[in-house]
Amino acid sequence: MICNIRDAVFEVTRRCNLNCAHCERGASEAVDLKEEYVDAFLKQLNGGHIGRLTFSGGEPTLNPDIIIYTLEQLKKQLIMPGTISMITNGQVFNKELAEAFYDYAMAVKERYMIGDEFDINSAIQLGFSVDRFHPAISKEVRDGYRKVIKGINGYDHTVPDENIIKTGNATFGRKFEYWLPNNCYVQHLLDENADIQGVIYLTATGYLTSNCEGTYVDMDELNYGLITEISLEDVVMNYFRNTDSFFPDQNLGKSPLRVMRRHTEGNN
Repeated sequence: MICNIRDAVFEVTRRCNLNCAHCERGASEAVDLKEEYVDAFLKQLNGGHIGRLTFSGGEPTLNPDIIIYTLEQLKKQLIMPGTISMITNGQVFNKELAEAFYDYAMAVKERYMIGDEFDINSAIQLGFSVDRFHPAISKEVRDGYRKVIKGINGYDHTVPDENIIKTGNATFGRKFEYWLPNNCYVQHLLDENADIQGVIYLTATGYLTSNCEGTYVDMDELNYGLITEISLEDVVMNYFRNTDSFFPDQNLGKSPLRVMRRHTEGNN
């Protein structure tokens, strides 16, 4: 099956250089996403594409090598999502990472033969966390990205209090129960393409999930399985709902999956 994913998220690290009071992930962990997990994920697209790929954390800039590796693989395999996204706390500027983002944007421009109307901010979306829980971001960091990623604006990202969930570090916020959203997909009748409409999240420990919220413990206990042991096709066919609509009802309910899976020391 050829898997096309609207939104994919790679959790590139669980390390963080802050300990924010509203963080839903909980205590940071010394875990980084491995190349073998990236390779397995991209291979299982079977020639499909990703609309938008987000690099998440932890603080993603603490593991620039896996981001750079992923960008190189996307170009090499001609998968090339139209949008790459990353939100950073802005405490670290890595020039090599910024250069990799710029090079990727130029490759997208060339690949899709976009002319003068090309806007680098559609290819690379760079957000800075600026809410009351984060320290200020220096002008040097912002200017560093703008100097290297020519034309990038960057945007300020905040988490409104009403969106905070009471889990992880947060001792306040709305009640939260971790579950796997019952994503849907569109199966094409004339070929083997499956367009996955929701989010596919690859954790730093190698698990696949469809929920971007919750703690690291949540994600490691309730998931679809390891990317090296279960295929995207298995996830789609066993846990997602087929629909003939590209604009499905958003109230999809919860996945029937209730199998608890814990990661082992070998995944750390």
